[in-house]
Amino acid sequence: VDLLSDNNRIGLESADNSAAVLRVQDLLHEAGVDPKVQQMFLIYMSTGNLQMSCTKAGHPHQGARKVINATVAKLQAIA
Repeated sequence: VDLLSDNNRIGLESADNSAAVLRVQDLLHEAGVDPKVQQMFLIYMSTGNLQMSCTKAGHPHQGARKVINATVAKLQAIA
């Protein structure tokens, strides 16, 4: 099971984190990340569970960790 710690998780349902979630969504769009990967990333960001985020976003489980890592690198490059 792949879980983010509670300290690193941004819950999409929390109003306190809405500005951070919107910022990440803007960065994902700015970085040109595929919409399906954006959805997977945002679900993963809120749940910390990579397998569940792949299933919900309709993204293949195989290679998902590399996709997440590449997405993080893109975001870090433009943030």
